[in-house]
Amino acid sequence: MLNYSKVYKNTRYWTRNVLGSSKLLYGCLSLYGSFKDKMVDSNTNICIEGFPRSANSFMVNAFKLWNPGKQIAHHLHVSMQVHNSLQYNIPCIVLVRHPLDAISSLLIVDKSLSLRLAIQSYVSFYSNIEEVKNKVVVAEFSKVISEPGKIIESVNQLYQSNFFADTINDDHRKEIFLALEKVHKQNKQPKHLIAIPTKEKDILKQEVKKDILSHPIYAKAVELYKSFQSVSI
Repeated sequence: MLNYSKVYKNTRYWTRNVLGSSKLLYGCLSLYGSFKDKMVDSNTNICIEGFPRSANSFMVNAFKLWNPGKQIAHHLHVSMQVHNSLQYNIPCIVLVRHPLDAISSLLIVDKSLSLRLAIQSYVSFYSNIEEVKNKVVVAEFSKVISEPGKIIESVNQLYQSNFFADTINDDHRKEIFLALEKVHKQNKQPKHLIAIPTKEKDILKQEVKKDILSHPIYAKAVELYKSFQSVSI
């Protein structure tokens, strides 16, 4: 029997990726409701983008903690966000995480998403911005979690900006996690969807990693990850 909910979810996800990869169609993302406030425009102060489950929420909340009131383009997970940042000369952080971890995390969060589409979207996102990876600040997942302040400092060095950054401490980390938990509760999401590492999520990820490793296009995802990791801070 056809699962209409799954078909709808995959079609919506695929459509977003297509629109977000096209210079001509990018503006159509504003039709996705809340996306409009997260899109790059001439008033954006900074863009923070990466594949889903690559510490996007952590980095955005760390930046907000130290730079309240700034307009941030984020969480669209599409390549035109990066290209438009360069066009407007807006500081941009591209987040990258090993595909096995990022894709497995995405698949346990959204179980209706197809394996192929999840891997292909990783490949598509980083392929479309690989040629400009030296023009943005590339930050690896572990660095985001451990030293987000260093990433902001790198932004200031590259773009001659003056964003505030600090050494993250336990109080900062607690405040960031509380912000993530607040959004989680507001959206009434299941426990495994929260953007914070948990044992429950680790167990669920093990179940899908074998399928990811055996997929024919997974090797391309790893190749792209290594390419971006080579220029990450």
